[in-house]
Amino acid sequence: MVWGVLVMGNNHSDIPTWLRWDGEPPKLNLLNASRKEMYETLALFHNHVKYVIYIMITMPTIILAIIRLWPATELDLLVYAVASVILMLACPICIISILVIHKYYQVYVSALIFATRTHIALGYKHPWFERTIKQAKDWKVKNSMEFLSKRAKSWRDTFILYSCIISVLAISSVACGIIVLYFGLLS
Repeated sequence: MVWGVLVMGNNHSDIPTWLRWDGEPPKLNLLNASRKEMYETLALFHNHVKYVIYIMITMPTIILAIIRLWPATELDLLVYAVASVILMLACPICIISILVIHKYYQVYVSALIFATRTHIALGYKHPWFERTIKQAKDWKVKNSMEFLSKRAKSWRDTFILYSCIISVLAISSVACGIIVLYFGLLS
């Protein structure tokens, strides 16, 4: 056991060839740097998701609170229309955010692949890397780009889950926008 990581040995026969390190084994400081880079890219991904969800929840909440607290006699159709348009802007925000989050997730998976390669080359095991090796074998991927694509589309990984959450929030915001516009037309 070295730094909480089990030593794996040199049996690489069950590891896909594209995940193996080519050439001379990396230095130990590269192992630590690859792990640090992986954690930083994962934090970048999660921070972006967190802030997008924050915006997607806060925007309708603030607009609906303003409309509800504003004196009903002073609200005119223009206020309802502006509020409705702002709420409906959740769709383009959703699409752009999912595209950006997808890129951040690909950066994380790239860092994960590199960290897996360095750990394998130095003979260390870690549950994250074992899962990566298992997924690569189960999916029968031939290279890292194919693995990136499969991992991003996997329901067992976070990108699809977060994309669904953001999409549901965007749909809810658009529905609120339609309701606000409807009540504006009625008044």
